Amino acid sequence: MTAHIEIVPTTRDHIYELLETIREDDRKEIEALGMTAAKGLWQAYRLSLITKTALIDGKVGAVWGLGGEALGDTARPWLLTSTESTKISPITFARIYRKEAHQMLSMFPNLINYVWCEHKAAIRMLEICGFTIGKPLKLGNGMFLEFSMRA
Repeated sequence: MTAHIEIVPTTRDHIYELLETIREDDRKEIEALGMTAAKGLWQAYRLSLITKTALIDGKVGAVWGLGGEALGDTARPWLLTSTESTKISPITFARIYRKEAHQMLSMFPNLINYVWCEHKAAIRMLEICGFTIGKPLKLGNGMFLEFSMRA
């Protein structure tokens, strides 16, 4: 049976659910920035211009958003996943996020953020979605790679 996937606006309940089911590498990525998963997720949610949630069979599979200034040229895409995300193929998930990234790019000509060097699955997904991966740099308590996409 194929999982039912629905993309919806993010609610506070989605954030609470994700905090309970966040994937280990996503939690470690936030901690490498020097904060708890809860602080990092709530901060990303509150500072975003848009946020969306992928529900997989009614459960939170991923939450993503776009931070930045409403009148700026550059925005910061982010994505965090739950253990539910493993119920769909990585290719299916990449197709969904690639479409979302292109919608973000239609709002801002430059998308730039950072991914933890140890989060190999996230790096691979960003590459599949068309992001350019930059050189390593130290942020917080870890090493990160800039990822970007330009219109």
